[in-house]
Amino acid sequence: MDNFRAAGADPGTLLGMESEDISGYSLRRGLGSGSAGTVWLLRDLATGRHAVLKRIPKTAVVAPSEFIGDLDLAHTIDHPHLARLLEVRESDQEWLLFSQYVAAGTLTSLLERRGALSPGELVTLISPLAQGLSALHRSGLTHGHLDLDDIMFDADGRPVITDVGLRALAPPSTPAADLTALGAIAHQAGGTPKTFPASLFTTTADVLAQQTLHRATPLPISLNFTQEPEPTPAPPSPAMSLRRPQPPGQRRGGFRQSALKFLRTKRAAYGILAACGAGALTTLAIGLAAAGVLGQPAPNPTAAVDKPSTPPAQPTRATEGQWLQTLQALDVRRSHAFATLDPTELNSVYVPGSSPWSADRDLLSSYRKQQLHIEGLRLQIHSVTVETQGKTTVVLRVVDRFIAGVAVTPAGRRTTFPPGKPTTRRVTLTAAANTWRISEIAEA
Repeated sequence: MDNFRAAGADPGTLLGMESEDISGYSLRRGLGSGSAGTVWLLRDLATGRHAVLKRIPKTAVVAPSEFIGDLDLAHTIDHPHLARLLEVRESDQEWLLFSQYVAAGTLTSLLERRGALSPGELVTLISPLAQGLSALHRSGLTHGHLDLDDIMFDADGRPVITDVGLRALAPPSTPAADLTALGAIAHQAGGTPKTFPASLFTTTADVLAQQTLHRATPLPISLNFTQEPEPTPAPPSPAMSLRRPQPPGQRRGGFRQSALKFLRTKRAAYGILAACGAGALTTLAIGLAAAGVLGQPAPNPTAAVDKPSTPPAQPTRATEGQWLQTLQALDVRRSHAFATLDPTELNSVYVPGSSPWSADRDLLSSYRKQQLHIEGLRLQIHSVTVETQGKTTVVLRVVDRFIAGVAVTPAGRRTTFPPGKPTTRRVTLTAAANTWRISEIAEA
C-alpha cells in the first residue's frame, strides 16, 4: 500500500474498488482469502481502530435476499465470542463487509506454532465458543461452515468465531451441525474421545457451554508468540489482593513505571493477559457462575472486619471460617476503593505504610491518572489455614484466585480482566483500633 501512495495512485482503485467503496477507511494490506472471499486490513479513520474488509463477489451469492437477511441479523449481534459485523456496503460487482479485527490469528496458526492444546486449555476454548454459538442460534442464525480457520483469538486471548452471517455461502445447515463441527474442532485441537466424547456435542449450545466446564479445570491458552500481536491497549490488572509485595529495590516508584511501560509496549502487567510467551485465560464468568465455581458472596464488611473475634490458642474450623470472612470483607473494601478511586479507603484494608498498602496506592494512582474506574473487582478465596496467631497478629496461609474486574474509561469503554490461577500466599493480619488489617503478604 505504501508503494501505491508513493506513486500517487489510489490503492482502492488499483484493487478494483472505487474510493467511495471504502470511504471512511484507510486500506492497509491484504490478509489473504478464505470462505468469505478476499480479506483486507483497514484502519477506521474515525476511531483509529483496525477493521477487516471481506470482499464477496456477487456471483458467489446464490440467494441474495437470504444473504441480506442473514447480514441484517448478524449486524444486531454483540457477543464477545462472535466477530462483530460493523457495516455492509454494496458495489456493482461485490458485497463489502466491514468486520471486527481479531488481532492474534487463527486456531490453525496457533496449532501450527505450538501443537495440541491441553484438556484445560480446550475447556477455555470450547466453552466460550459454545456460548457464542448459543447467541448465534438464539438470533435465528447458524454458522454453517465452522472450522479451525474460523476460530481466531483477540489480543486478550479470547476465542472469537468469525464469518458470522455467511451461511448462505455454504450448504444448508442446522444448530446441531454447528455443534458437530465444534466437536471436530475440539478433537483437531487435541481433545480425546475420552475427555471430549462425541456425545458431548449432541445437546444445545447452552448446555454444551456448561457441561464443558466439568471436563477439566480451565487453564490459560498459551498463544506462544515469539512476537506480540497487535493488541488493543488495556490497563494493568488489579489482581493484587493478597499479592506478594515487590522487592524493596524495585518498589519505590517501580509499580507506576511498570504500568506506564505497559501502556507503551501494550504488555499486561498481570501475566495471563495475552503477551509474548504468556497464557491468556478467556473470561468464563457466565459459565463458571452457573457451575458454582465463583465461591461465596462477600459478607458485610463492618460485621466481619470492625468486630473481629479473638481466635483461641488452637485453631478450629469455626475460627478459620471467621478469618475467611475477614479476608472476604477486606476484599470488598478494596473493591470499593478501586471503584471510587479513593486511596484513603485502602487505610481500612492495609496497615498504612506497609508494602501491600504502597503497591495498591501506586496502582490506584495509575488508574486515577488514566481516569479508569475498576468495577466489580473480586477475589475468590479457596482456603484459609491459621499458621500462627497471637493477640494482635495472625499469620494465615491463603489459597486465592482473582476472578473478576472491569476497567471503564470516561467514554464508557469496558475492558474485562481475565481470571487468574490459584496462588498460595502467606498473609499477616494486624489488629489495630478494633479492626484487622493486612500488614504483609509473601509467597508461601
